[in-house]
Amino acid sequence: MEALTPRTRLADKLGKLDLEQAIPKHFGAWKIEPRQFTSVVNPQQEALLKELYSQILARNYVHEDGYRVMLAIAYGGDQRETLHA
Repeated sequence: MEALTPRTRLADKLGKLDLEQAIPKHFGAWKIEPRQFTSVVNPQQEALLKELYSQILARNYVHEDGYRVMLAIAYGGDQRETLHA
């Protein structure tokens, strides 16, 4: 099993991912909600998320007919099972 264990992380080979730039600010009839209300209520949970993930992106999108949806993405270069919230 040791022979199948990866030694090089794909995140290191591909370079730094910038979620702010990679995720579109608008698509189709959806655009970013001008008033962004995205936060983690529990400070301990927020601290854990910052420790586990190198980037966290949270956005609210609004559809032209008024529907809203929240998108939350957490990215970490190390994807071992032990590192998740």
